[in-house]
Amino acid sequence: MPSGDGVATPSQVREIWIAELRGLLEATTVQIMRQAAREWGWALKGTAKSDLIEQMIGYLGDAPRMAAAIKTLPEEELAVLSWFSALGSGSGSARQLKAALVEGGGARLSQKAIDGHLQDLAGRCLILFNEEQGYRLPDLYREWLPRPATPKLMYATPGQLQTPSPAMTVAAITQHAQQLLSALTAEQPQVTLAPKSAPSYRSGKPDPIDPRRPSLVAADILARWGYGSETEQHLARFLLEQMVAARLCRVSQYKGSSILHPPDLPSATWEMATAMERLQRLRRAYLTLSRRVDGQPVSWSEWDMAFPQMKGVRLQPTAFWVTTAQLIQQVRWVGVWLSNLVTSLEAETWYSVEQLCKLIYHVQRDLLIPGSQQSWWTWVIDGQSLDPSQITFDLWMRTSGRVIEAWLTGPASWLLMVQVGYAHGRPAAFRRPGVLPAGEAEPPPPDSLRFMPDGVIGLTNDWRASDLRRLLRLMSVEVARDAATTLLRLDTDAFRQSLRAGQDAAYVATIFADAGFPLPQEVQETLQTWQSRAGRYQLYDQMTVVEFGEDVLPEEIQAISQLSRVEYYQPGPRCLIFPDSQVAPALVEELRRRGYTPQVLS
Repeated sequence: MPSGDGVATPSQVREIWIAELRGLLEATTVQIMRQAAREWGWALKGTAKSDLIEQMIGYLGDAPRMAAAIKTLPEEELAVLSWFSALGSGSGSARQLKAALVEGGGARLSQKAIDGHLQDLAGRCLILFNEEQGYRLPDLYREWLPRPATPKLMYATPGQLQTPSPAMTVAAITQHAQQLLSALTAEQPQVTLAPKSAPSYRSGKPDPIDPRRPSLVAADILARWGYGSETEQHLARFLLEQMVAARLCRVSQYKGSSILHPPDLPSATWEMATAMERLQRLRRAYLTLSRRVDGQPVSWSEWDMAFPQMKGVRLQPTAFWVTTAQLIQQVRWVGVWLSNLVTSLEAETWYSVEQLCKLIYHVQRDLLIPGSQQSWWTWVIDGQSLDPSQITFDLWMRTSGRVIEAWLTGPASWLLMVQVGYAHGRPAAFRRPGVLPAGEAEPPPPDSLRFMPDGVIGLTNDWRASDLRRLLRLMSVEVARDAATTLLRLDTDAFRQSLRAGQDAAYVATIFADAGFPLPQEVQETLQTWQSRAGRYQLYDQMTVVEFGEDVLPEEIQAISQLSRVEYYQPGPRCLIFPDSQVAPALVEELRRRGYTPQVLS
């Protein structure tokens, strides 16, 4: 993934997937790779393991080839593979796969038969095995893997469902984030941080855990910002949590208090992003399990929605050292796991919430088991302590079932992973949208933009003007910002970047006019003048020159540069010049990883 606040492009994501597959194949023996090649009828040339790995990546990464190849697998083997993908590598034991096959598709296979299919799949390198991690499925395979058969999950009467109105859209969720960011810029409110989690106990027993967290921003402030109802406040708290994780805002100490505010340098990547790119960034913040910003504890999780619905229920730690933070971390893992499961289902098909819960009940009954596979918590229901692995389905629905409903109606709906249908006021079904609803962005107020003398531009810090901020970045740079206004100035370097991207003066003038804010004539003339002079002279204070010998093809180093979205010039057949000297270390490291020895001239 790109560092900082970037959003990975499809080509960058694919490079990450290929790197993962390469690492898994490095832990695979040459014998297994050759066996898999024979099974598929592929030719492997040479003897060096590194060469064989690259050839296997070429075959396994060829989506059309593999999509056709797996259709030749036996039906049972293909079913095991598709459910292994849906459950994820950490939940793909033979016992769990057996339950998924029954509860999802109605197929009955013995654990012994499933173990045999897993071994056959490993023999074809469709899943990869090593002693430390067990069976693993590379993410690259998701380009061509089939979706599991799920007839038992289907919702019987989708025509009777009621859907929320107004529906969540890409424009709506990203404008909510922008609205909160504008409010933070204007007010920089004091925040409430949850105390650091520490084990506690009385009378020789650990105390029950309440996993709910205090709101980062006070409820009355959120109400003033337009988030008054309980559902609206959960949405705002969730978004603030993701925005902190995505580095769009941060907690700092100011005059003895903790305040929430945007970073000192605004996020250009966020401001230049489309609504879809902003949604992807919020999703990435939610799905990144390791997130911790400035050591601050989590201020919202699904527990905040689910736990108040669990009447007569307590969570009892099984050891003195268990903390609330560990419980919250585990429910975050549940959210990521559910995201993978739902993503594997067919789009535009209504699935029963109850049937999904039955599937999970049989596959992963104790949702709160951490990586050690040893339960750290016990449910206490109506005063009775229950073994999470032996709990009945009705009681399970009062506990873990509430967590799943909270995920479906909360993060999964807000981030447009699913759309939920209701029956009798309860979430009854869900579907994965085939195309995300774009929605209509609320237009900016007519006085949002002011063009002043000497190329200065004033922009009102209104959340509805976020698209104008993105357009202004095409021709200007920010010079000052206060709670109410951002000042920008026309800038040749900013406009030159637009020209390099194919966005000329006429294009810039057109998109401003389409947005309802036509550029003044003097601004258009300035852009036309800069455009006519562009490219005559370019001076660089620092640059990197990379020379390479006969052992590397120019096309390969160019491909590396293009994948990294790095600007370069090629003055000679075996020489590249990079105007940005900061790109050299990563480029040289990648070349050396591939076995080359580039010479860097400063």
